[in-house]
Amino acid sequence: MRQKLGIFWVSVPGVVLCVALAKGGDWLAARLGLSVPGAALGLIVLALWLASGRGMDWSRAGAMLLARWIGAALVPVLVGLTAYVGLLAGALGPLALLLVVTTMATGVATALIYRWLVRVL
Repeated sequence: MRQKLGIFWVSVPGVVLCVALAKGGDWLAARLGLSVPGAALGLIVLALWLASGRGMDWSRAGAMLLARWIGAALVPVLVGLTAYVGLLAGALGPLALLLVVTTMATGVATALIYRWLVRVL
């Protein structure tokens, strides 16, 4: 029991950081009238912080905990989509094309960024 509590307390700072960055991004997007998700802005801030070389080893456990449970956060969204099966069925072709194109674009962008970072760092 004591060990589980220790793991919990080690994870808290990282979880708090991730939530604070997401909420701070929401606030910033609302104030500036941006149509960008707040979590994306928070992720950009986190990436810039990490790229500065300062690092955040203390946040790793919390971030890994959130990444491990991301699937549980997606289940309610996917269940909610079942209410729109009729609407989505009519757009199946364009949705499939969109998924393929964006997945490919994300993969290419990730590979290019990785290659650039390997050369720079």
